[in-house]
Amino acid sequence: MRRVPHLRRIHNLLTIFGWVVLCFGIPSVFADRLRLKSGEILQGKAVTVTSTYVEWQDLGKRYKFPHSEVLGIDIGYDGLPSCFDQSTFGQEDCAYLVHKLSRNSIQITKQNSPLKLETVPTKRIKYLQMNSDDSLDASRYFDPGVSGIWKFKTKEIRGTLKKIENSIFSIESKDSGNAELPASEFLSYTLDNRSKLAENLVTETPKVIPGYNPILEKNYKKAGFLFAGALFSAAGMLYEYNQAVAAINSNTQYVPLSDGRIVIVANTFGNNQYEFHRERFYGYTAVLSLILGYTLYDSFYIGNSEPQKNHSANPVYLKPIIHGIGNTNPYFPDRSLDRNGFIYGFSFDSKF
Repeated sequence: MRRVPHLRRIHNLLTIFGWVVLCFGIPSVFADRLRLKSGEILQGKAVTVTSTYVEWQDLGKRYKFPHSEVLGIDIGYDGLPSCFDQSTFGQEDCAYLVHKLSRNSIQITKQNSPLKLETVPTKRIKYLQMNSDDSLDASRYFDPGVSGIWKFKTKEIRGTLKKIENSIFSIESKDSGNAELPASEFLSYTLDNRSKLAENLVTETPKVIPGYNPILEKNYKKAGFLFAGALFSAAGMLYEYNQAVAAINSNTQYVPLSDGRIVIVANTFGNNQYEFHRERFYGYTAVLSLILGYTLYDSFYIGNSEPQKNHSANPVYLKPIIHGIGNTNPYFPDRSLDRNGFIYGFSFDSKF
């Protein structure tokens, strides 16, 4: 019976040690859950655990809860569900959780491996979209200085987060000034740093592949003819080029100089074999050029305009436009501009 107090002391020490391990054994980026006997569940972080109370931190404020009121602490891996991509030509993966986004870095985990925390510099982010979770306070996961597109139930704003107080986002925008929006209305945050040039290359490049556009139109005979013709002509160009080079190498002359040096000269004049393969090379080049030219025509041809009275339908094409601008707008001469530059885009071209 005398050993009972000693065993109780060991049990208390083990209990405290267990609480400490639970509270401090996981990086602080994760939010914990404090379950109270009253049924209330709090999100935050356990700061100090003693033999009599738990010191709890929530939104910068600290509270003390006696052990008699605490049911337990759940180690959480809370984060906002997100789509993330850090490669130029990649595709965003929506199986991520974001635990903290700051001006310089993002702390993120995969949903299927929550213990593998990754810290990525924000300059490497090509695309990020963080979505709301009704069970989480979105204000926990952002630090001041974060810029992007903020979408709330009542407003969408592009700007920089200046501060968060009492679950209220204070966002500064160059267009609409300052806005204060509650975290309860948060829907999503988007950061898109993808190169528009790279994106256009990915989406537009297939259009110049012979046969690609007919495949989209399910015209497989036309697609096969164009692709096979391009492949055949390209292979013919390669073959004739190699044969022309071989013809040159097989007809060389050695010219001795007065100083004793010998110059090797490739003779192309009167070399019938070289002329034969060169002409065939030009022929294959012409065929490939025609196929590529038709492919461009076929890709950017939109269709015919609607026939009007006394006028037949005309073809409509997508045409790139670019204009240099000075102090006036070429489309609105009565409006002045603050700086020089270019206006570029696409127009629809047809005749009426």
